[in-house]
Formats: sequence, C-alpha cells, structure tokens
Amino acid sequence: MGRKILFITTDQQRYDTIGVNGGFLSRTPVLDALALEGIRYERCQPTSVVCMPSRASMLTGQYPSMHGAWMNGVPLAVTAPSVAENLHDAGYATALIGKAHFESFHRHLVERHGVG
Repeated sequence: MGRKILFITTDQQRYDTIGVNGGFLSRTPVLDALALEGIRYERCQPTSVVCMPSRASMLTGQYPSMHGAWMNGVPLAVTAPSVAENLHDAGYATALIGKAHFESFHRHLVERHGVG
C-alpha cells in the first residue's frame, strides 16, 4: 500500500465557510489542519446541484449522464466503476463511512417502513 488517502466531503458547505479558505464566520480547526497537510482543490465545479449525483461522480469519475444516478433517490448501479475498487485492486483497504446515499429512496421505504 502506498500513500494513505482520506477523502472527506461535507454537505452543503461553501468554500468560504472553512477557515483555511478565508472563512471567518465559523471555526473549523480540524478541517483547516487536514487541508494544510493534504491536497486542497480550489477550482472545482460540482457535477450536480444535489448530493447523490455529485457523490456518485466523485466515486466513479463519471458525469451523472454516464453513471445514471441523475437525481437524489436514483441508485448508483453496483456495476458502476469505482475509485474504491481501483484502490482495493492496488492493495488498499477501503471503507465508506457516513451517509453516501447511493441507494434508492424506494428501497429505503420498503426496508424501513414496509411501503412499496
């Protein structure tokens, strides 16, 4: 295994809300320290205005029109390419921690509430 990789995303957070990026309305010491030690992308454009398609794009390297998760609630196909799979194949131990929302809303309703 080569370098350690930690990919952190936050939800609905503008660039200027993090101290290291010049934000002053809130204190973000942990994010600031991580940003100073790692790589910061300062000229990025999301592939979608909603979270699920954007997260799917970061994982697959594809636009929503290619990976198919074009809106929240539309699941990402299990056959979609994945940077995590590529890293695993290269000997990395990978994990997804948190709520990525790659599953469909319909499946969630059926599993949790018996609706559908």
